[in-house]
Amino acid sequence: VSDRGNPPHERIAEVVRKRNIRQFFVLGGDGTHKGAMAAFQAMTQIGHECAVVGVPKTIDNDIQLLDRSFGFDTACTEAKKAIDSAYVEATTNANCIGLVKL
Repeated sequence: VSDRGNPPHERIAEVVRKRNIRQFFVLGGDGTHKGAMAAFQAMTQIGHECAVVGVPKTIDNDIQLLDRSFGFDTACTEAKKAIDSAYVEATTNANCIGLVKL
């Protein structure tokens, strides 16, 4: 569920009700959680009780209650690999420069 592209939250709610889903988990950032909230509201409107749980995942690490999200940790790990590779390339020759754009 994402909030991008105006997904059919009412249709999502109807499928969740039809399949008798009682727990709905989403992983993602702001857009995903806004979409999950809209789907939850649509479920409430049709009288279907379902717990909607949001798990934050963001490379921005902009969630105030968390020290860091696992999306951020992955982004840092991958950035370190790129920086290490640029360093190796730059130190192999006296006239080399390694550039990494993050």
